[in-house]
Amino acid sequence: VTPFLTEDTIIDNSKYFGLQKLFWFGRSNCGLSLDAASPLNGFELVGCQNAGNSAPWVTQRGWEEMLRRYTQSNKHNERDDEIPHPLLWLRVPDFADGGKLKDIKQIYEANDSSENPNDDRTIYWEEHENCSGKRLPDDCPYRVEELTIIAYAPSSCEDLEGCENIRAYARFNIKSDQERSAIQSLGLTLFVVFILAISSYTFNSDSEKYVIKPVAKMVEIVNTLADDPLKRPKQRGKRNGNDAEGDHSARSRDHDESRNGEGTS
Repeated sequence: VTPFLTEDTIIDNSKYFGLQKLFWFGRSNCGLSLDAASPLNGFELVGCQNAGNSAPWVTQRGWEEMLRRYTQSNKHNERDDEIPHPLLWLRVPDFADGGKLKDIKQIYEANDSSENPNDDRTIYWEEHENCSGKRLPDDCPYRVEELTIIAYAPSSCEDLEGCENIRAYARFNIKSDQERSAIQSLGLTLFVVFILAISSYTFNSDSEKYVIKPVAKMVEIVNTLADDPLKRPKQRGKRNGNDAEGDHSARSRDHDESRNGEGTS
């Protein structure tokens, strides 16, 4: 029973590895700088695949499909309509903008041509404005415990000055997990209370049968012997009937012996 009342131990790494994949594929179409507003002092070529005149890893249509897939990366089944952890904010190198690190504001439907202006395309996913940014805004409708943020930085940036700017982020809403955890905690508490109640009843019943009644019987015997040491202590239950029958037989024998004594005299 208890395994169904404890929290899940499944580890889902799809968010992290998906973000890592978006970083490198988006960066494969980069220019000479990650961010034109803040160049990285000679480290602009981090992740740039086309700097040596090599083709990007993916097309624009393929990039948009990767973004759509990432918004559904935590689905239990691809056919499910419900997304357990909705994506609220995404910051990755944008393939469509030369690999610049920026917030992805909108993702469009696959059936719309990428050549059409963005205003004429159907929105598939849109950023939650009140829950975007590295620092969670105060007007975000979700609590901090109901959100999780995933970050990825390339290992090649660990020892490079200024590489702290090269980092991808994704924030997800995990409120459903928190609600399920609360329900499981409540179920576990009720289960423990039920076990304690059964244990208490069993303990009281056993203590009455094996401790209290035998001690009370012993006290009664001691009190009887204290009043009259020659008096036979009273017995209870089935044994009392046998003892009463034995007492009756003993009195009959004594009566017969007394009559025989009188006849002899």
